Amino acid sequence: MLSLHKKIKNNNKKSTGGFTLVEVIIVMVVAAILLGVGGLSLANYVHSQKFRRQNEYAQSLFIAAQTSLTHMKAIGELASFADDVRGSAASQELNSANSFMGVTLPAYTDEDDGRIWSIMKSADDDSEDNPVNRLLSDYIFDRGVLSAAIAVELDPSEGIVTAVLYSDASQTFSYSSGAGTPIADREKSVRSDNMVGFWYADSLSDVAPGVPDKPSIKDLALVNDETLHLDWRISNVALSNYFTYEIRVFDASSSSDTPVMTITAPGSQLAAGAEGADTSLSVDIGGKTSKIPFFVRFNDDKQSDSYGMISLIFDAVDMADIDSEGTLKDGGLNLSFARFGIDTEDIYVRMQASAEGYKSSTWKESGPENAYFDARSDADGFDAQYIIVNMRHLSNVRVSEARGGKAYSYLQTADVIWS
Repeated sequence: MLSLHKKIKNNNKKSTGGFTLVEVIIVMVVAAILLGVGGLSLANYVHSQKFRRQNEYAQSLFIAAQTSLTHMKAIGELASFADDVRGSAASQELNSANSFMGVTLPAYTDEDDGRIWSIMKSADDDSEDNPVNRLLSDYIFDRGVLSAAIAVELDPSEGIVTAVLYSDASQTFSYSSGAGTPIADREKSVRSDNMVGFWYADSLSDVAPGVPDKPSIKDLALVNDETLHLDWRISNVALSNYFTYEIRVFDASSSSDTPVMTITAPGSQLAAGAEGADTSLSVDIGGKTSKIPFFVRFNDDKQSDSYGMISLIFDAVDMADIDSEGTLKDGGLNLSFARFGIDTEDIYVRMQASAEGYKSSTWKESGPENAYFDARSDADGFDAQYIIVNMRHLSNVRVSEARGGKAYSYLQTADVIWS
């Protein structure tokens, strides 16, 4: 019995001795295979998403270029632009004899010889003389989109875009085997390898390739902070300035479906305002329309989670425009919500984006916010109590006190930095 007991103990020791070297090697090999497959899948996904972005930008620029040419034609500037295209060093004529014209390209024929031109820009060319910049710059909200290699193929005499190629991974394009990313072969696999986006019309009579996607308004929100501002962005950031935004402001304390004011905000004006230009938008209040100034911000940081966000300022305070009595100085810019001349305090917003050639977006609605303070509540012995958490709220005490005939209580719940 003693010898049997020892044998059992020895066997137990062997069974709890851990993995053998062979087992460890097998596990490591399997893990390496799984990691390799997973890493390859991730790399393929990143590549496909990047290539998809190139094609989306090519589509956006196609629409922007066609819009620009249509506008030039309407105001009588197309002939001058066509002359510039033919005389530019950044242009070259395309015709049916070009060897790179394949089945994936627009159906250029002998009859089209002399009609179709290509205009190109390199990623670092921001000169106004370049016809691509002249064609696109007024129709792209985020100018950073133009920091890429771009080729636009078009009939400058008729004002028709036939194709656009785009790559923010390239410095420049080339139709030959010379310097620059080659764009002669338009096959998808080749363009994917070269990271070149492509969008085109099926024929010269087809000026719009298919039905554009309906725009989608994203992240609509009223933000009650050092400024009261309306934030939003659209699904295709590159075309933010192509749309016109209808902004309806409602009284959150009322059940009425009639807006207290409606703001019409063309994207082109917002783009100019984001670069420092005066932005006076049409505001309809009770059937009377007037121009009222706004401040605009645009987030052009592509690494930011809020890239493409447009911010329209509803209420702000600029201490340089306020005198020691808390009133607006002569010539000061009035950014108070009171400039609209409406009694509403608690508001919410509904917005829709629209543009020629697109279906209007679905209406989006923000949450409610107080226009002047952090919040409003009831208070015994007072008509209302206002919560103050920042300098703007404190400055707006003068607005509520100017109403007269009512008693208000103010509760400061955070430190205020007055500067």
